Amino acid sequence: MLAVYDPLLTDEERRRLMSHDFGVQIGTYRQLKAVCLIHPLRWTDAFEGERHEEEMWTDGRHSLPDREGESFIVWRNMMEPKSADGAISCIADFPSNLARLYAT
Repeated sequence: MLAVYDPLLTDEERRRLMSHDFGVQIGTYRQLKAVCLIHPLRWTDAFEGERHEEEMWTDGRHSLPDREGESFIVWRNMMEPKSADGAISCIADFPSNLARLYAT
């Protein structure tokens, strides 16, 4: 999986990217299972996480400690769409995974 962390992404750019289906392009690379775009959300109040799934993409957002959060979009490889399920779970469940790490 290729993960891109973009702190400069605007809401308009994010909406525009959401309208594109990159599954075909990702499918041209046999070993690439997905592409993930992560955008930090700064100085937010805590909010309930969201996750929306379509056949070829998943998007969502979650709250992090210290008044931060992240939004993410994951585009799947259309040739093997289920191969990205584990990585998507890791990204979407990041806050609870992080909390378990701090608890130990």
